[in-house]
Amino acid sequence: MGLDIAEYTIQQVLVVEDNPSAREGYQYTLEDMDLEPVLETGPLRDIVDYVASATERCDAALCDHHLAESGYADFNGARFVAEMNSRQRPAVLCTAWEEAAVDEIRL
Repeated sequence: MGLDIAEYTIQQVLVVEDNPSAREGYQYTLEDMDLEPVLETGPLRDIVDYVASATERCDAALCDHHLAESGYADFNGARFVAEMNSRQRPAVLCTAWEEAAVDEIRL
């Protein structure tokens, strides 16, 4: 069905989350909204290649911030969201680390 925001329709939402149970939680929430979750299991290496691939597979993205610590990605979520937004693709950073990583998140 999709979600219409202004003149943009969101149908497929990429979920970039290193914690499998959190990824599953986002999946159920997106499905409840009649959106199609695209779950990324990783590992993710080159951010430039990954963002190019992501923009071809989704209309928007939800992303955790601390991805590198678990070996899931070679970059953090703030950088991914900034790259997606710079390519005119909506992306939201979902994290509980707002104070500890404020300089990284500022992107």
